[in-house]
Amino acid sequence: MSIAAIVSLALGLFQDLKPNRDTTEAPVDWVEGVAIMVAIGIVVSTSLSHILVYFFNNIAFKVIVGSLNDWQKERQFQTLNEKKEERGVKVIRDGVEKVVDVKVSCSRSYHFVMKTKYRSFNRR
Repeated sequence: MSIAAIVSLALGLFQDLKPNRDTTEAPVDWVEGVAIMVAIGIVVSTSLSHILVYFFNNIAFKVIVGSLNDWQKERQFQTLNEKKEERGVKVIRDGVEKVVDVKVSCSRSYHFVMKTKYRSFNRR
């Protein structure tokens, strides 16, 4: 269609600008070519606007919703990991049995528990 518009415009200008033209008629042969180009412009701009509307309504929406969903899942995963690490361990300190949170004092409790188990194993 674009090629047809260019050919029509070129022929119209050629007819209007030739030297032995009848001067009683108005030089408007180029109008058809311009009208076709305007029609092409309208169709292309309408199509482009539909594409942009589709993009912003569908793709951008899906990206935003997907990102929010990923963020929510990540928060849930972090919460579950924190709960998994929060567990009490029974230890004996100064002859008294206590429950110590592994997350808070992990290294101290672990070493104390290992020493206690090792001592009780040797006593048997």
